[in-house]
Amino acid sequence: MKQKFTLIATFIFFTVLTSKAQVSKGDIIVGGNLGFTTGTQKDVDGNKNSTTNFSIQPSFGKVYKENKIIGIIARYRYLGNGDNSELNTNSYGAGIYLRQYKPLGKGFYVFVQESLNADLNHLKNFYGSPADIQDTKETNLYVTINPGFACDLSKRFQLELLFLNNLISAGYSHQIVKYEPGALYNDYKSNYFYINSNFDWSQLSSLNVGVKIFFGR
Repeated sequence: MKQKFTLIATFIFFTVLTSKAQVSKGDIIVGGNLGFTTGTQKDVDGNKNSTTNFSIQPSFGKVYKENKIIGIIARYRYLGNGDNSELNTNSYGAGIYLRQYKPLGKGFYVFVQESLNADLNHLKNFYGSPADIQDTKETNLYVTINPGFACDLSKRFQLELLFLNNLISAGYSHQIVKYEPGALYNDYKSNYFYINSNFDWSQLSSLNVGVKIFFGR
């Protein structure tokens, strides 16, 4: 893992040595993150369960001041269960963000991004013994602060790495939880406010990678 990371870092370093582009006022930025995972798990009884997780997060922004961006984000996530289609779910979200870059020279930057978000999450899973389907619909309104690192691959393209995901977050959540007919559990609703600090260096093992395209440079 360390060797792979070193090779990637070395490649990026030599790629951007000749890049001198700046995050300049008036630039239009289009970007996003794309994720896809699939796998199979086996429980203690030997039963297999296959899942597919797909997510996409496009974004659009404008540099309103040197090295400062304001923009909007959209989110979609699909979680599929290959062995039980009843557990397939979809989640949606949107938000606005501010980002401040600190140039390090030679096309390298560190940044901090603050965002205000709203999500509609739909989750299904088995709960209890015997197992019943738990259907959770969740509405979230929250703010987050995330640090990151970026580098210019060319005049137009920028690679970014988000780490220490949701370093600081605070928000409100409303949940409606229902169980399949005949279940042993009662449906319920919940509301709560929260504030979290997620300073955990172990997150560096699962970086969130994204790309941004600059127009106007």
